[in-house]
Amino acid sequence: MKIQGHIIIRRKPKNGDNGQDAILYELMPSGQIINFSNDNVFSPSFVTCSIKKIQGSNLIMLTTASALSTEGLRLSYAMDDGSDGDTVINPTTKVYPNDKISYINFILKKNEVIIDKKTIQICNDGKDGEKGEDGLQGCILRQSEWVSGVEYRNDEALISGTRYLDIAIVTTGANTFNAYKCLKTHVSSTSIPVTNTTYWQKFNTLQPVYTPLIMAQNAILRFMQGNQLLIMKPDGKTIVAGFVGGDIPFWVGGETPNNASVYFGMAGNGQLAHGNISWNEAGDLTCERGIFKVGIKKIYRKVSLDKYTSESFKADLTTGLNFVFTKNTGNDTHYMTLPTSTDLDGFDSEMIFYGNPGAVMISGENGTYPFMYNGMRVKQIKIGSFPRRLHLSARISNDIGGSNRIEWWIVNTSDFTLQGKISSSGYYNYVESQYYNSL
Repeated sequence: MKIQGHIIIRRKPKNGDNGQDAILYELMPSGQIINFSNDNVFSPSFVTCSIKKIQGSNLIMLTTASALSTEGLRLSYAMDDGSDGDTVINPTTKVYPNDKISYINFILKKNEVIIDKKTIQICNDGKDGEKGEDGLQGCILRQSEWVSGVEYRNDEALISGTRYLDIAIVTTGANTFNAYKCLKTHVSSTSIPVTNTTYWQKFNTLQPVYTPLIMAQNAILRFMQGNQLLIMKPDGKTIVAGFVGGDIPFWVGGETPNNASVYFGMAGNGQLAHGNISWNEAGDLTCERGIFKVGIKKIYRKVSLDKYTSESFKADLTTGLNFVFTKNTGNDTHYMTLPTSTDLDGFDSEMIFYGNPGAVMISGENGTYPFMYNGMRVKQIKIGSFPRRLHLSARISNDIGGSNRIEWWIVNTSDFTLQGKISSSGYYNYVESQYYNSL
């Protein structure tokens, strides 16, 4: 038995060779637009145009005439100034615009076929228009608490003169208030309250508001943080200063006025350096430590001894420590007492005596021997003739039982001599001014 048929044999084809990388060209002008100002200046003043060649993953910039020739490329430009055709250029050729064109076209050809084209627009700023008329001056904004019987104004419709626009503030609680814009000039009264929408427009309120920055012209800031404005460290938690509505309205260096290093009181009192320097309402200054120098001119108070009798009088040091004493009549001895309060510790007092003969005897109001002369205790100081100078320095007494007073140390000791030594105690009745005394 014979069977006929066909057997088909198929062979798998071979892969062909890889093709060449595609080549792309792109125009790369030095600028996209040219600005033409109203004073006839071009910016930039010229443009050039290179060519970018992309072959596979390679990128090359063609920037010379020889590079274009190798690639068989032709670069040209044309303008819309009425001229015909285009002008062949190189990538480095500077093309300058003129005031008759609105664009520059760069054209790239290969084998006389356009393969890319770029248009550079000329943007004309135009000429400035004529100056317009001056507008109206804005209204003067006035802000105040609303009260009855006051004229509130809205002069927005006026076209001349001084114009006002009033804003009324109404406190609604310990930490809240509302603000209203006057819509129509009127005199306020109980019959025209801020709730009258014919005359007032309430500003919108946003409560609460969080923002890291506030920029507000003519702002009214009130009742912040329970009538306080607190200054924080960058951590946002530590208080370093504050403004409050209490007896101490400002402090620095603490979370409250009580632990602040610096504060200023409503009554005029205050402190610096954690209270080491402080002053009271009267301005009396206290320095607890360190060196304290004040460049204040020494002021002398003039006191006439003629109005005093031979009976003693107390020198008042509360309003000044330095004196000029004058004596023009009589030869009676005058007796002066110096205070010895410990409040005077560290102060100096200088006294100058002028006048006629007649001694002045100076004692202390507390302490039997209140004066010190070169380490010697002295009961009195005698100013025997004029003119004479006495310079004293107050120090806490180190005498037994004398810590509750000061003793006056004689600074210009060379102007005095000791008189009347008392037995062997080293105490003296007085020091007396010498005939010569420097002033």
